Amino acid sequence: AATPAATGTYTVTVIDANTCPAAANVAVTIYPTPTLINPGDQTLCNFTATNIPLNTTVTGHTVTYTWTATPSSINVTGYANCPPSCSNPIAQTLSNLGTSVETVTYIITPHIGSCNGLSQTVVVTVNPSVVMNNPADVAICNGATTNIGLTTPITGGTVTYTWTAAASSGNVSGYSDCAAACANPLAHTLFNSGPSVETVTYTITPHMGLCSGAPQTVVVTVYPSVIMDDPSNITICSGTSTGINLTSPISGGSVTYTWTAVASSVTVSGFSDCNSSCGTIINQTLTNTGVTDETVTYTITPHIGLCSGTPQTVVVTVRPAIVAPVIQNAQTICYNTAPAQLTADPATGGSGGFTYQWQNSPNNSAWTNITGETGDDTIALTALAE
Repeated sequence: AATPAATGTYTVTVIDANTCPAAANVAVTIYPTPTLINPGDQTLCNFTATNIPLNTTVTGHTVTYTWTATPSSINVTGYANCPPSCSNPIAQTLSNLGTSVETVTYIITPHIGSCNGLSQTVVVTVNPSVVMNNPADVAICNGATTNIGLTTPITGGTVTYTWTAAASSGNVSGYSDCAAACANPLAHTLFNSGPSVETVTYTITPHMGLCSGAPQTVVVTVYPSVIMDDPSNITICSGTSTGINLTSPISGGSVTYTWTAVASSVTVSGFSDCNSSCGTIINQTLTNTGVTDETVTYTITPHIGLCSGTPQTVVVTVRPAIVAPVIQNAQTICYNTAPAQLTADPATGGSGGFTYQWQNSPNNSAWTNITGETGDDTIALTALAE
């Protein structure tokens, strides 16, 4: 017996006792051990084909391949074992229906005829569809930072983010696009130099490796510096309303106001602070029971949302109350009878320097000035005749 060492034709010769020979030939083919060049592991986006090349170092022989495919979970579909009909490369479109990174493990065996080589293992990572949680829109004050957290429900892999940013006008600054190595959270300090409410719209795209998901949009409202028109100081009589109108040059947003009120003396009453739902007019009836001018100082702060502006101060001077004169000689008379002269005590209180005007009324409702009667104490009446 002989063990063939190489491919070729082997001959055996038999010689009998009479030295007569007989020969027989046999052809021997020795296959080399089939070796698969390692294709390397792969990472795919969802719904993408594998494209695993199957190559060998063996020449002169036809090498075929078979494989088994095993997923990491039932969320992965699209894989299949082979035989039969094994293609080269392995091109199977894999789907990941879950939210975690999954794998399909291929164990590939090379063959030459009935001879098998060593198997190679290829792990294909199948990313899920790349999604991100939808960040809520936000509103910030001028000079504040956005702080938009970027999160995803995906587990088992690293999700990164890129974004573009577009402002509603040239009055907004501090924003920028990001195409790589983008920080999380998205923290831009935004400035609004104009008088109107502005926005920055961020379009944010999630990525896993070369896989990209559907973008999400976040609108950041950027309030301008909260300012109000400066109300003028006013002077009012005791017992009248302040009527201070509160206005702002800001457009595109609702400006609200709060205020504190401080009196110069305890003789002033009718004022109060306001911390919410204050409206846009300070309408407080102030009374001064003293004998000198007093003041109520209102410190008014404008707001938009949680943003507050610089307070403005309005000083309301409240004149002391005037004590009206008491008119004497109320009377009932007949026609063609001379009435008695009316007399009055001088007015008191107030701030002095009184002027007077006598009036009459037939019905105690409609009053008419009496010409020439501007004295402080008496008025002469004329008899009335039919």
